Order: sequence, then C-alpha cells, then structure tokens
Amino acid sequence: MKKKFLSFIIISAISLNISSMTVGAKQVKEIKPPKDKESISVLKTDLEKTKNIKSNNKEGDDVTKVVKSALKEEGNLGDFKVDNKETDVKGKKHLRSQMFIDGIPVYGSQVIIHTNKDGQVYSVNGKVDKQPKAQSFKNRVRIKDDKAIKIAEDSLGKEIKKNKNYHSESKLYLYKVNGDLQPVYLVKISSTEPEASFWHMFVSAENGKIVDKYNALSCQATHAQVRGVNSSGEHKILNGMFENGRYFLADSTRPSNGYILTYDANNQEYGFPGSLFSNLTGIFDSDRQKAGVDAHHNLTQVYDYYKNVLNRDSFDGKGASIISSVHVGNNLNNAFWNGRQILFGDGDGVTFSNLAKCLEVTAHEFTHAVTQSTAGLEYRFQSGALNEAFSDILGIAVHSDPNDWEIGEDIYTPNVAGDALRSMSNPRLYRQPDHMKDYLYWDYSMDKGGVHYNSGIPNKAAYLMGKEVGKDSMAKIYYHALVNYLTPQSTFEDARNAVVSSAIDLHGENSKEHKLAIKSWADVGVGEEAVR
Repeated sequence: MKKKFLSFIIISAISLNISSMTVGAKQVKEIKPPKDKESISVLKTDLEKTKNIKSNNKEGDDVTKVVKSALKEEGNLGDFKVDNKETDVKGKKHLRSQMFIDGIPVYGSQVIIHTNKDGQVYSVNGKVDKQPKAQSFKNRVRIKDDKAIKIAEDSLGKEIKKNKNYHSESKLYLYKVNGDLQPVYLVKISSTEPEASFWHMFVSAENGKIVDKYNALSCQATHAQVRGVNSSGEHKILNGMFENGRYFLADSTRPSNGYILTYDANNQEYGFPGSLFSNLTGIFDSDRQKAGVDAHHNLTQVYDYYKNVLNRDSFDGKGASIISSVHVGNNLNNAFWNGRQILFGDGDGVTFSNLAKCLEVTAHEFTHAVTQSTAGLEYRFQSGALNEAFSDILGIAVHSDPNDWEIGEDIYTPNVAGDALRSMSNPRLYRQPDHMKDYLYWDYSMDKGGVHYNSGIPNKAAYLMGKEVGKDSMAKIYYHALVNYLTPQSTFEDARNAVVSSAIDLHGENSKEHKLAIKSWADVGVGEEAVR
C-alpha cells in the first residue's frame, strides 16, 4: 500500500545512498572473465528424472536433480536454490536458480528451468562451473568481509572518495581463478568523487589479493494534474501531486507501489537525487523546469509501455518508485542508470543537447535497471554488449514509429541534421559492427571490451526481426529472453538461443517468429540458418 504523505516520499528519496555519475572513470588493466563455464542450452528436453517443480521444501532437491539430468551429470555440480520465479503471459514458469557448493554461491553459475502450466520441465539453460571433485571451501576463508572491503578501498586509493553518497558492500562467492574455484569476496564500491564509479572488486578470502576488478557503471499526498512545457516547446499534461499549497512532479498513479519522482540535481555531481521539482501554480514552464518535464513525461511513457505491452510493473517487477534527476553536473554529455536511479546531463550543446528530451534514451536507461533486476548481465565484453543491446532494443520499441530505428537522433550533435548516436538498421553508419566477422576483440581498457560497439551485432538481429513482425512483437520476445533465459555472463550465442527459445514459448515451433529468430541471428553470424 502506498504511503499517503508526499513529505515521506521526499525524505525517503533524499536519504537514498545514490552512488555514481558519469562514465569517465579511469580505465584499468584487468583479468578477463573465465570462459570455461559449461553452457547448458537444451531447447527441448526429454529428461528421465524430470519431475514437477512445486513450491515446497523439496524444491531445491528437485531443481538439482533436473539440472544434473539435463547435463547427464551426476558429479559434484553442487546444489541449486531457486531465487526468482517468473510466470509469463502463457502461464509458463521460469525458475532462476543459483548454484551453491559447500553452502557458498558460485559466481555466474545460474540455471533457469522452464516449466509448463502443470510444472513439467520442457527446457533448461544457463551456465555452471563444475568442480572436478568434492572439497570444502568454508575452511579456506581466512579473512572477514570488513577486511576485504578495506583491501578493496586501499587498492582503489585516490580513485574513490568517501562522501555522503559513498557505499560499499561485500558478499562471499566461489569464483574461478586460473581455472580453479576459490573463495572470493565480491566487494561493490560506489562513489561519486573524484569521478563517478561503481567498482566490482574480487578479493581473495584466503590471502586478500585482488584477483579481478571492473567498473560496472552503466552509462547513459493528493493526486493532481499539472501542466508543463518541454524543451521542444510542446505543452504536456502530467500527473503530479499537491500538498501544503505546492505542486510537485510526483506521479502517484504509477507504479503500483511507488511513484515517478523527478528531481533537479542543481548541477551537482553528488548529493542525488536533489530537489523535487515543485511550484505554487502547477504550471512547469520555466527554462529550468523544461528538462524536468521531459524526464517526467518520458518516464511515464516508458512505464506504461513496460506495464501495458510487456506486463512488467516498474523496473523491479514489483512496482518500485522510478526516480530521475536532470541538470546533473555542468554540460554533462551523458545519461545513465547508476544502480538506484536515472541521471540526465544537459549536454554541452555541441555533442549533445538535453538528454532527458529523448524518449528512447530514457527507455534505454530504464532497461538497464530492468536488466539489473533480472539477468544481471555483467557490464564487460559480450555480456556487457548484450546489456547495452537489450537497452537499445527495448528502448527503441517504446518509440512508436515503426520505421524509426535510430537511437538519440533528437539529442545527438544538435547542430548537425540527420545523424544519430546509433542505428539499429545500419550499425555500420556509426562505426559499429553488424556481423560477427567484424567483431571487435578489444580488451577491457577499450570501452570495457567494446560494449557500446559490439552491441551493434545483436541490435541488427533485433532489427531484422522487428521490421518483419513489428516492434511490439519483437520486444515481447526479447524481453522474455532477457528476463527468463539470460544469466550474468551470457554470450551472443546464449542470447541467440534465448531469443529462439522465447519465440517458441510465445508463438510455437515453426511459427514465423521462431523462423525469424533463427534467421535474424544467422544473418549477423550467430548460429545456423533456419531450415526452410
């Protein structure tokens, strides 16, 4: 049930530990993630030991048996526990399970089991790290989590600065280092000074050495109707709130358990979200307020698309508040989801204009939040390129024009007509590859392994499907794949299989969508051509 008082919303939002800003953090040399996970991709299974998955105390045992049966593996795979369940529009269930060995979760080892309405398993996919022989890991943990945090902080040194937005946390995992699983603390550190960052540091629980690291920052009362003018001069009617004689850009009609809240960051680089837009008249038309009107109106459209077309209630699927801040920094050429909210820069007027103006960019950043709450795609290399691509794919779907497959044309190089930030129909226009033969094998120091460039390949695959079946149908298939099939370290091949499986789930085998899913990915060099 929603809180009744706007004052509570304002205080709660201000007290959030918001923790990053712009994609400008220093690049670091790092160890590439292991590539020796066993990939499970069983589109149809006839498992001898498959049994109905039910919500009872034996569910974990059932899941473990199903996974071992799918792999035909009776060795030490560890145990699996379901940590998230999704039911799709067809009534099918998708159980995302985490693997544990010796009671410790194995990083990136997730398996998703797909069942029909009766609980019968029809498909299994995911990635697991197999341990050759049983062994104890708990007795190898020599340091505590607070020490791991201190080690990570000391390692970053001047790259982070503690202020009121600083946040750190740690969790024990088993992580593959040089081919072997080792107990490691994943320490997450978010900081806004001296540059915005969201570091993921892997600290050995045995000797305190840092075995891997990367910066995960992903860039880019009573109800009342209010009026506003956006940065294009268009008049908008918006949902707001009225309390104590003031009107606020706070939509209490959506999401189901929260609000859409739009703030002025006051050109600060920390202290988010800032000041909730308000005035005495209910007319938001000043130059300062126009970017707020852009963000508020666009996020309303994004929420409605996700709710009405994709059947998702806010980014977490549970109706959480959607918070955004405009006027971040001075002339900042960026918009991004920082792990807790969306932040929009004003642009410098040369490379970008006000970034809150662009609907598909707003939807792109919102989709990063959806990804964080579902597949958790790791923001580097192929999984990072998928993270970016799915934000583009679902972002462009929100834009209703069936012929518009350009990202950011409204805001990119405002003094140059006819260009865009990216093109999904022709990625090569903006130096992105559109086929695996041109894949950029960059190391982490270059765009985190090419996440903003190699995303052109899955973008092109989505376009090839979308132009045939329409944006909404394409979006439903890709959303289904993101939420129900992908795992943190998914590759392009995994994404292709997920899209194919999703097309089958939603439209059936040998449907037009099923054949297009196969063909569109084959046309960009991933997987085999459809059988005609």
